[in-house]
Amino acid sequence: MQNAFSNDLRGTDLTFHESLTGTYIKDPAFPQGQNPVYAQFPTATRVSQPFGRVFTDYWEQFNNNFRQQIGFQLSIPLFNGNSVRTNYEKAKLNVKTANLNKQSDLLLLKQAIYDAYFNAVASLEKFEANKKAVTTAERSFDLASKRYNIGLLNSIDYLTNQNNMFTARINRLLSQYDYVFRMKVLEYYKGLGVKL
Repeated sequence: MQNAFSNDLRGTDLTFHESLTGTYIKDPAFPQGQNPVYAQFPTATRVSQPFGRVFTDYWEQFNNNFRQQIGFQLSIPLFNGNSVRTNYEKAKLNVKTANLNKQSDLLLLKQAIYDAYFNAVASLEKFEANKKAVTTAERSFDLASKRYNIGLLNSIDYLTNQNNMFTARINRLLSQYDYVFRMKVLEYYKGLGVKL
């Protein structure tokens, strides 16, 4: 059994020989009407080589491509201080920009809270006004139904008073839910979260 190192020190000789493949081509020029097909088969034999011959091509290529060069590189950071100073100034500007953005966001939040507060106050006043409107509309409808029952009011005026009362009740409900919604927004800004 040969080791791998001794196998690398061997060369390879290739020889080719022809042999019949066992197939024929129809050809009227041949006496039997068939032309035999031949194929070439390589035979590889390993030949021992001396150790130096294995690396001959490598050393020739190395000698052909060998160049003697000396390189010298010197890096002097003349303007490095300027770039550091510029980066420092940019960082200071970024900090100022971040502070301005924070102040702008705080002002926007404060404006949103003020808007929510004034909307809640306005919706409360609207709710109170609609409650009074419902009371007035119910009293008016009560008087209109008494006048209708004794025949002093026609049916169109009676239905108009009834529609006014229903409209006032609907407006009261709408303003009530609007007021509840505005109060929930204020609770959210207080940090209480949204609770139903």
